[in-house]
Amino acid sequence: MKKLLFLFIIFILCGCSWNENNKIRIGVDDYATSQLLMEAKKIGYLDDNFEIIKFSNRGDSVESFYTGGIDVVYSTIFNSVYYHDKGEPGKIYMITDSIKIRDGLIVKKGMKNLKGKRIGVELNTHEYYNLKKYLNDEGLDIKDVTVVSGSMKDIINKFLKGEIDGFFSHLQYIDRLKNINGELYKNLYSQNEITEVMVVNDKVGKNRKKLKILSEAWYKILETIRENPEYLEDSNLDHEEISKEQLVRGIRFYSKSENKNFLVHGKINLLLADSSRAMGRDINIEEIYTGVVFDEKKKFYIF
Repeated sequence: MKKLLFLFIIFILCGCSWNENNKIRIGVDDYATSQLLMEAKKIGYLDDNFEIIKFSNRGDSVESFYTGGIDVVYSTIFNSVYYHDKGEPGKIYMITDSIKIRDGLIVKKGMKNLKGKRIGVELNTHEYYNLKKYLNDEGLDIKDVTVVSGSMKDIINKFLKGEIDGFFSHLQYIDRLKNINGELYKNLYSQNEITEVMVVNDKVGKNRKKLKILSEAWYKILETIRENPEYLEDSNLDHEEISKEQLVRGIRFYSKSENKNFLVHGKINLLLADSSRAMGRDINIEEIYTGVVFDEKKKFYIF
């Protein structure tokens, strides 16, 4: 009895988390694309073996995954590269969609010089690395400005209060804001594409049955909104950048066969390599997905 009590105390002191009934915990965030998994759960495409955990932003959900708080996270190619080898191992097993975005720097009206200015941006995001490239194109280094980090909501509030001089963000988001009293710096913006993915930990990655259920639930909810767009009108999906209409018509969701080809024919390698170069990291990109997508006979088993 004393030995059991001792082991229990060690378990608590080590910070180990107890996952009730061994449910698979899926992290979603403020992006409407990820919230489709919430709808899949609500309809019943995901059974009681799956638990959806809603985070206020993607940064929090990704951090939770790589510190062992959840088992599956709706993420991006960029995050998969950035967090590789920074915590709990996670591997991509599904490419879900691609979203075309415009990135730009919003500044106070009339601003002509960025040096020494306070610029808001979410750290460890593709926006941060795009800002670095943007500044380099202007002949500046990231050290030539004062970076103010925080969630995009906090950053915009700081801009509206005059606490920062500008911020770097998706222009789709800015287009929805009114009375922001700012302007696009030199009227410049860059066209980019975010590729979203589902990432699983080792436990889930080895459970083919659960992977298949999760995959099928994803494709069922996509089919539901395509065949019944009006369904979204009564849903709780909400995100500043992605409208419900975009979910039906404006986002490239990958089919089963497209997803398979994406992985099998190496396009994912190019995307992973691009993100790796942007961060100046030298990693073995195959470690980010090989072993989850393929079994020992190199046969695609998810679908």
